Amino acid sequence: MLGTIGLFPLQLSSPSCLNATFCHAFLHIWRQQNNQFGFKPKHGTDMFILVLKQTVSYYVSKDTPVFSALLDASKAFDRTNHNLLFAKLIKHNVPTCVIRLLLSWYRQQTMQVKWGTNYSSPFAVINGVRQGGVLSPYLFAVYLDELSIQLGSARVGCTVGNMVVNHLMFADDICVFSPSISGLQCLLNIFGDYAAEHEINLKFETKQLVFFFTQKGLNNLLHQMFF
Repeated sequence: MLGTIGLFPLQLSSPSCLNATFCHAFLHIWRQQNNQFGFKPKHGTDMFILVLKQTVSYYVSKDTPVFSALLDASKAFDRTNHNLLFAKLIKHNVPTCVIRLLLSWYRQQTMQVKWGTNYSSPFAVINGVRQGGVLSPYLFAVYLDELSIQLGSARVGCTVGNMVVNHLMFADDICVFSPSISGLQCLLNIFGDYAAEHEINLKFETKQLVFFFTQKGLNNLLHQMFF
């Protein structure tokens, strides 16, 4: 019911000083993937667009088309699986004391639904990172970290020199791109499998497919497909 009417849980109170201290220490331990442009100092949508534009221009200048898909991990913050999240923190060698305290916070939290002046009975929360929490964006980035690794390791899609540039992320918005339709499908399959394993609700529509090409590049593509 909460999802259908667009309500979101908010963190009303937390030990903010301790949370901020953890956030500072956490960033020294964990390094985000280069393809993630969210939750980073001096990064943003402008850099995301610049990298995408430069990569596409590199291929189009060589009369090679680029096929891209824009993906949205709908309500991904609220669907983060706690067990998978803490397993990833352990894998990233986050100190045990930090993991135990975070585990305590998340295991003991409860929520209530407020409707007008009425409140529901408290209920346990088994998934999702705290909305409004200082550390929450970084915990969510950890949750998607392995997806970026899998996409980059696929060795399909666009490459610039020896570097694979087949996807870009900004928080839960993801763009995958490839100079071939089969390569794009491979990247979409990887994303779909990861979404299913991590309980991510994948939102995708055909209008989110974008193709880049010159007239010569289009003619070459049609010739490959039909002749």
